[in-house]
Amino acid sequence: MQVEILRDVIARAVARFPEQRSRIERAASMIVLGHVERIAPDAYAVRSESDPAVTYRVTATGCPCVDAQRHPELACKHGWAVDLLLVTAERERRLTAAEAQQAARGRTAADRVALAYARSLARVA
Repeated sequence: MQVEILRDVIARAVARFPEQRSRIERAASMIVLGHVERIAPDAYAVRSESDPAVTYRVTATGCPCVDAQRHPELACKHGWAVDLLLVTAERERRLTAAEAQQAARGRTAADRVALAYARSLARVA
């Protein structure tokens, strides 16, 4: 995971949801500390900050933690951690695809220059 992209994703989340800043920041610390692990294509295990023996299974349907049950209208820090990771992974995927396209364009341009040079040499000879 690229730290710069994660940092940008966190900053954008805080800017968009300032009322959830503390949850987002705690989610970010959980990511950095390695408390989030993908366990299935659509599920993540997120270790509790307060009790290392507790792990929450976070899916698209939510998180079973006390905070999520108490405030169902808000995303808990465990849900935020997964969301931040998913957005970061998507941005990295897009960046990689864009870099591949740029490299392909560069190779095409280099090939065109080499071909034009070879043609100019053939005309001279």
